[in-house]
Amino acid sequence: MKTLIVPDPTWQENPTDEQLARLVGAMAPWGECALLVAAETWPDDGGSRIEWAGVTEWIVVEQGGVTDWPAANWVRRIVSLAGDFSHIVAAASTFGSTVLPQVAARLDRAMVTGVQRIQSPDTFVRPVLAGNGLATIRATGQPVCLTLHLAGFAPAARINQPTPRIRHLTAPLLVDGSGARLLARTPIVRGQRPDLASARVVVAGGGGLAKAGHFALIEALADTLGAAVGASRAAVDAELAPTAWQIGQTGHIIAPDLYIGIGISGAIQHLAGIKGAKTIVAINHDPSAPLMRVADFALEADLYEAVPALIRALKTPPP
Repeated sequence: MKTLIVPDPTWQENPTDEQLARLVGAMAPWGECALLVAAETWPDDGGSRIEWAGVTEWIVVEQGGVTDWPAANWVRRIVSLAGDFSHIVAAASTFGSTVLPQVAARLDRAMVTGVQRIQSPDTFVRPVLAGNGLATIRATGQPVCLTLHLAGFAPAARINQPTPRIRHLTAPLLVDGSGARLLARTPIVRGQRPDLASARVVVAGGGGLAKAGHFALIEALADTLGAAVGASRAAVDAELAPTAWQIGQTGHIIAPDLYIGIGISGAIQHLAGIKGAKTIVAINHDPSAPLMRVADFALEADLYEAVPALIRALKTPPP
């Protein structure tokens, strides 16, 4: 078995990203992995980019002077390589969810989205009914196209291993006839905080923060704990937090050791995104909020009093 892994193009800016390591970690137990990247140039020795257990090949496609390929070009390139692979895999991100279903349709092969667990090379577990149930799906034929929720998979080990083969593809740039064009690109500034998709501790805020600027409380608590920052859809829709922080069925699916939800009511779509959390803490003035009912620890309090007090307590040295 051999898997073609298609990382999000933006990950190339940080090739040691834990999200890419988790993609490799999900598929390496089932066989060899090849990574497909688009680049103007690529060092033949691969540098630090090649030290994941299970990766035996890098496939480097010349971009032809274009820095942002449209989805159609990715689809055509993946389809052209598909015959060499049993599985084609990407993250369940905007990129993966746009490109891989088109690949599956072109190949007339199975497409399984949002996979949380792999039982065997042809059997996969994914959430259904807004995360209230899990379906076990068996896919026949090869290649199988998969998008993965990365929080459920451990990252691959970084090891000293023989240099994987670097395969350069120099075919001319494929022409996108779809009429789609890139209007703008908004980079995600990660700063010093952990990545939301793989963080061990997440602090999230909701619509209960009410006004712009109040989300700074959430960020202050997260920075005190060394945690990632998340948000409910209500907070994102109210422009209290950026879309990149959204947790839930239409955002990140996370599985941290500790999740702290502040001012979040807990709509079913949000709860679907935190089901994998080992410990859930909720702070809300409404004891009947759904998140308060499912939390391991629930604090009924005014968040504007509770959160600053919590930050002060965390910063106070023990006696």
